[in-house]
Amino acid sequence: MKNLERIRKERGITQVVLAERSGVKQATISRIEKGVNNPSLAVAERIAEALGVSMVELFGLPELEEQTFLEAFRSATPEQRAAIITLLTSD
Repeated sequence: MKNLERIRKERGITQVVLAERSGVKQATISRIEKGVNNPSLAVAERIAEALGVSMVELFGLPELEEQTFLEAFRSATPEQRAAIITLLTSD
């Protein structure tokens, strides 16, 4: 996720606090920030909610409407979802 670390730091939240608020392990958050892991949609939604941002903002796609993005993502095959996540998280 392109914006996770930036948004988390802007809000003055540590990985530990984000883990507590989102119910996602701190190690997982660290791996997502480093680009080692790609989150599932459910994990990304929990992180976005804990940070108080939309999924679009978290993924760094302000030009897309959140609902359109979520609908497309949810209707995608598992392979398409993996490709989308890889595309969105690559620099």
